[in-house]
Amino acid sequence: MISKKKQRLYYIMFALISLGGGLSAVLYNLRTHLIFFYTPEDLNKGNSLPSEKIRLGGVVKEKSLKYAPIGIAGEFILTDFKKEILVTFSSALPDLFREGQGVVAEGKFKENGVFDANRILAKHDENYRPPKPGNKQDKIVQTLKD
Repeated sequence: MISKKKQRLYYIMFALISLGGGLSAVLYNLRTHLIFFYTPEDLNKGNSLPSEKIRLGGVVKEKSLKYAPIGIAGEFILTDFKKEILVTFSSALPDLFREGQGVVAEGKFKENGVFDANRILAKHDENYRPPKPGNKQDKIVQTLKD
């Protein structure tokens, strides 16, 4: 028969090993499914472009949206008013997407430095009504320009 002290020690060791295994599994999953967010200027600071999937955020440059002659593919320029990055896409754009609007593009960089987005998210404010002159979006754009 095992003494109560040894039995308690076995329970504690089992709990610690289980906790360590569970924590390891959670951290591994976070590491493999984590997607970092960058702005065009953030990417300019580094020497090389990331090869893994990232999220790229900024404002769609006015008059930069071009569609392919056939299909829904196209390209646009994403800017933070300091640096610009060409983004290509091959899926439908969200309804809120338009030039001068903030967006987040998720995808990878190609070898030629063009960002290939497989998902595009359009940003909007928390109020679901038409924008007024001098709205929050204008303030965000002005902040990015400064």
